[in-house]
Amino acid sequence: MDLLLIIPAMFLAWYDFRIRRIIVWHLLLFCMSCIGISFYSYGITETLWHIAWNILLLTYLGIGVEIYLLIRYRHFINPLKKHLGMGDVLFALATTPIFPPEEFILFLLASMVGGLIWWLFYGRKGLIPLVGVFGIVLGIFQIVS
Repeated sequence: MDLLLIIPAMFLAWYDFRIRRIIVWHLLLFCMSCIGISFYSYGITETLWHIAWNILLLTYLGIGVEIYLLIRYRHFINPLKKHLGMGDVLFALATTPIFPPEEFILFLLASMVGGLIWWLFYGRKGLIPLVGVFGIVLGIFQIVS
């Protein structure tokens, strides 16, 4: 059942790598798939715990990024304007139901390492297609599990 997540994730990854934008209805389809599969696999209570803990982890990560940018540039910078796309944030939020917190941390770490590898080989002049990297890592996680 979890393998069904690969289809909308690959559409998102394709568009992010190809045109550097994601289609809203693909993201909505992916989000609904994540919630539906999580309800089916874990039940409502466990899914809500996953969502709550993983959003807390993303919030902690976001605060860390903001502190880093504050130290680096010595003034407040909105990371969504220059450093991170709204699609990246929404995709990360959409994946919160499908992973327990321990696996979510591994997923985020693997995705960030994948993003750094992309940047080393292809992206030194531009942005990292983070949704695309997230989608590929999610596909690998789903196939392995």
